[in-house]
Amino acid sequence: MRYAFAMVACLLFAGAHAGAIERSTRGLPELGPPPQGEAQWVARSMRHNGLPMTLKSFHSRLSADGVLRHYETQTKHGSTRESMRSRRGAWQVLAILEARFFITIHARDLPS
Repeated sequence: MRYAFAMVACLLFAGAHAGAIERSTRGLPELGPPPQGEAQWVARSMRHNGLPMTLKSFHSRLSADGVLRHYETQTKHGSTRESMRSRRGAWQVLAILEARFFITIHARDLPS
């Protein structure tokens, strides 16, 4: 069986003051695990380059392409979000942009 591994990072465009990171990240969308998969929090609230973010790790029996298709479909329903796919070596990347946040999902196939 093929497994996919995905990392999801959600960024807010607005900066956050010290102590306000958790409050800022509460407004970010909550992406569940992909089908046939599970999710683990890496960081519920953190700051990277001054931006508040959350970070999750996903494992799925789906291929990397199947995982990204799932999130493309899930995030397009009734929204003004724009999405774009790209590649970074073995990783496939899905970028999702909305007015208040930016989501990236990195997925790659793992050896059987």
